[in-house]
Amino acid sequence: MSLIIDKNIDRLSQGKYVELTDILVELPRNVSIIDALGLFEEVFVTQKKIEIQRTQYSNHLIKDKNWEAKADTLVTTPKKGFIQVKIPNFETLDAIKPQDIDGVAQVDNIMEAAALETVMNVRMEKLAAHNAAFDLTQDVARMQLLTAGTVYAPSGALATSYGDTVDFYEEMGVTRTTIDLKLTGSQDPRISCSQLVRQMREALRNTPTGGNYKAIVLLCGTDFFDAVYTNPFVTEAIKYFQQDMNKLLLKTPDQAAGYDANFRTLNLWGLVFIDAGTGGYEDAEGVFQPWIAANKAVALPTGVRGMFKTYYAPANTFSTINKRAQGRYYFEKINEEDDLIQMKVGSNFLNGLLFPAAVFDVTFS
Repeated sequence: MSLIIDKNIDRLSQGKYVELTDILVELPRNVSIIDALGLFEEVFVTQKKIEIQRTQYSNHLIKDKNWEAKADTLVTTPKKGFIQVKIPNFETLDAIKPQDIDGVAQVDNIMEAAALETVMNVRMEKLAAHNAAFDLTQDVARMQLLTAGTVYAPSGALATSYGDTVDFYEEMGVTRTTIDLKLTGSQDPRISCSQLVRQMREALRNTPTGGNYKAIVLLCGTDFFDAVYTNPFVTEAIKYFQQDMNKLLLKTPDQAAGYDANFRTLNLWGLVFIDAGTGGYEDAEGVFQPWIAANKAVALPTGVRGMFKTYYAPANTFSTINKRAQGRYYFEKINEEDDLIQMKVGSNFLNGLLFPAAVFDVTFS
């Protein structure tokens, strides 16, 4: 272990040593399920504004004809439309000053406790904090898209004629569906679960995958998941037919396969219920904000090509404009007096929901 000078400013402590044992780093509680689901496809564009083109074909039935009759004319002109939207800009500034390293001990680990701080270490510490802020912002933006269908742009940069930001339900002319699952008391949930599956298949009929999907996932609030978990029909189904899930009922729940220990799952009747209410983040006041309200859930499909996208735009600099974007940028400049390093971190992104009809609000009764 390392010995360091006692920091108590009193006569008896002068010249005495204490032993440095542990370095305690406290991080905000930010827990996300988004990356584990693998929903979003990342697209790196060259401009700060994008156009999403939409082509809708209609179905036609062909009637039989006499052999001598002329063929019917089939008009196949599709209905075309588009959405143009500006990609929001997110940037943060920071700086490194001589006093950040002048006489400051380096305590990233115990063995370095006696060493002095360096510009590189301060730079990495600051960048770690900035990157964490951008990661959290991305998670908040994606959850806002899933729960409300809107683009995260809290400063009003994307204000529209109908609201404070772009709403993919408004842009696509779609009304968000709300489905109620019968979960409490002695109600049999299988009928309402079947209705949800049917409506999801109907909503996906015009997608590039032809209505196919990998799974229908329900991101559940805590009360919602508990209502599923304790439903007597669920208990019976798991008890007799799903031995792995039977363990979930009879002892402390196992870690859900594919997710971290924060997220428990139940896979029943064509639906995957995930206890997503335990995920969220701590706001500036240190109050934990769950991703999903306790008594609500969001239903969405996985494995639908092109449904969820994140578009990245280039930074507003001569060296990057009109070039393929990067996910994140870092710029640094040292002033002429050699006493200030200016730092700037940026990421310009827009999360898109291209088939909003296939994301449902779910309640329970």
